[in-house]
Parts: sequence; C-alpha cells; structure tokens
Amino acid sequence: MNKPILFLTDYKGLFGSKQESAIYRGGMDVPLMIRLFKEQGYEANAVPFSHIDNEFIKRAKSYSELMVEKKQVRQAPDMSRAITEKFM
Repeated sequence: MNKPILFLTDYKGLFGSKQESAIYRGGMDVPLMIRLFKEQGYEANAVPFSHIDNEFIKRAKSYSELMVEKKQVRQAPDMSRAITEKFM
C-alpha cells in the first residue's frame, strides 16, 4: 500500500520557485508531478503552507515515528526545528 505524498506549496499554489512565465521556466510543475505520481499508484496532493496547523504537525510526527519503527528511515526529523509557530 502506497502512502500519500503531500507537496507543500506557497500561497499561489507553486512548489519551489516555479514561474508561470514561458521565459522563466524554473521550479516544478505541481499538476504534472501529481499526475505522474498518481500514474505510479501513489496518492499525491498539493497542500498550501497555510493549511499547516497543529493537527497536521501531529499527524506528521506520528507518520515519521512509524517510518522509523518500520525502518524506512534511520531517524525521524526534528519537527520542533522544522516547523515552528512563526512558520505557521
């Protein structure tokens, strides 16, 4: 069973430094990334930074602990350093 993938986007729905202009074709195409991951059987969605709240952080911590338990990663990220109240 594949786990969901969340792409955190800015207030314009862009990931990284994606520019819509043909001149500055930088960054990543979020709809294309979502489509490609879904074609491979993953559940992929884009979530704006503004939707990160305490419930989101709680779920992220639980998920990262589960990944360590199942030995999918060696160490869980330090959420207290990654996401702060100032960030939210």
